[in-house]
Amino acid sequence: MHFFIYKSPVKDLLSLQLAMWYFLLFCGLLVLSGQSLSLQVRGLYSETVIIQDDGNSERLRAYSEALGAVLIKLTGSEDAIRDPMLMRALESAGEYVEAVSYRTESGMLSNTSSAELGSQSNQRVLEINFSRSLVDTLLLNAGIPAFDSNRPSVLLWMVIQESNGERNLITPERHPSIISHFESFSKKRGIPFIYPLYDFEDQKALNEDKLWELDPVTIEEASQRYGPDSVLAGRLQITPSADLVGLWRFFFQDSVQLFDGLDIGIESYLNAALNKVTTKLVNYFAINPFSHDIVLATLRVDGISDLEEYSSLLDYLNNLGLLDGFVLSGMDGERLEFRVKARGDLKQLEGLIALDRDLKVIKGSERGGFDDDLPLLHYRWTR
Repeated sequence: MHFFIYKSPVKDLLSLQLAMWYFLLFCGLLVLSGQSLSLQVRGLYSETVIIQDDGNSERLRAYSEALGAVLIKLTGSEDAIRDPMLMRALESAGEYVEAVSYRTESGMLSNTSSAELGSQSNQRVLEINFSRSLVDTLLLNAGIPAFDSNRPSVLLWMVIQESNGERNLITPERHPSIISHFESFSKKRGIPFIYPLYDFEDQKALNEDKLWELDPVTIEEASQRYGPDSVLAGRLQITPSADLVGLWRFFFQDSVQLFDGLDIGIESYLNAALNKVTTKLVNYFAINPFSHDIVLATLRVDGISDLEEYSSLLDYLNNLGLLDGFVLSGMDGERLEFRVKARGDLKQLEGLIALDRDLKVIKGSERGGFDDDLPLLHYRWTR
């Protein structure tokens, strides 16, 4: 991340000097400790692959499969690995490997007769960690937008109507295979899903029949208790001929998208909806390395009362993917102001900050004595 400097008013010089000393001290501590904030979505640069043996060809196959999985998680899209540059990288995936480890774990046999189903077998697993810098450079050179480690959550509501007309909410108890598919998709794409509790409060606000109507107001009110970044609500009807017919509503950034679904297989039916949602989120949050859109703004943060909080805030800003640079420009008690340089636009930056819950937005702010005509983003530090 690059830093750029603005001139500050003379009356804030002493405060700025003290703050900058804190900043230099923080940088020294950071170098010594090598610590960074934990990621909202973990394991983006690692993957485990089942291998048949410890031979070289099997290991190279595992490298390629694992790198493909990592690239899908980082971009949120399976289309990414079809890029010619990334396809060449998959052929030499070992060049991006940073560390590997082998282990043996038990698993269900997949090629047994029906009489042997349920038997256990020890299988060899290769855990592969890829170099973050090398993989990031690969995506940068290919010009492919990548998701920041902070990912938007998706709250999932779903109701199914069986061929006999009975309606049931999708829960782990009633429909474990559907929930398992959601979890598999979530892990593969790196998108965190949230599931309703379906407790008394949920049942009162959005039972089977209410959810079937897909009323936007009712869904939004029922979803507020979970505080999600987006909401996907769907209904699925299984016809007497076993066709799957459904309708979905996706709530994101004060907009509601309605789309239908038609299929004969449950996995492909679910994937069609989940792919639409993921594409929407990727287009909004992914960082385009070739974007020439730059915005300057004033970032005001209240609630920084000691050196530890100040250090945490700087660490947070350093890891905020859209920021190209920032510099402290003002300090007044527990209030700090930064001049920030970001890629994209302010709406995208505000959306990315909202994912963390570390900064709570303060609306209707008035400009203070040491800000300028730049757009103002005002938050309170809540970590």
